[in-house]
Amino acid sequence: MKKLLIICLSAISLCASAQKISSDVSEPDGTRTITTYGVRCNSGGALSLSYTSFQLSATVLGDGVKYIIGIDALKHSPYYIKTGSLLLLRTFAGETIELRAVADADARFADIGYRTATSYSRLAQYSVSREELEKIVADGVQKYRLQTDGKPFEDEFSKDKVGKALGKALVNIDKALNTKKDFRDGF
Repeated sequence: MKKLLIICLSAISLCASAQKISSDVSEPDGTRTITTYGVRCNSGGALSLSYTSFQLSATVLGDGVKYIIGIDALKHSPYYIKTGSLLLLRTFAGETIELRAVADADARFADIGYRTATSYSRLAQYSVSREELEKIVADGVQKYRLQTDGKPFEDEFSKDKVGKALGKALVNIDKALNTKKDFRDGF
């Protein structure tokens, strides 16, 4: 019972941190990048040996904002995601949204502590427009599929977890974007 309580409390704290900003960095060239903590979204429950964590980042480039959905997928065999690989998201409204990886992601050995299984994890990043992001948040994500060099990695949900997590992340990124970070902001 004590172990179950610890696992439940850990899961709650992980979900709570997922809505917060993990970094807010301004570069000397004026580029600003804001990233949220990832939130674990899987249909297998707290003890599942495979999971996927979703995070959101925004980079301010001049007058525009570029959004990236980051996905950290924990699997039990090595995998590779190439630049341009697809991420398919099916909303609860039945629409399919296709996103492309912006960089290569090579899964590396992941030390997951209490689990004895060998696991591999790597953060893959997918470009997403503001409109696509708002659709994901509004309609929720029923299913996703990651294109890898081997077998695709996918999961399906009976309730929206991904859209809710990304929606909370978007609200916090919007708040951060409306707050001046650097001395040069608004000059």
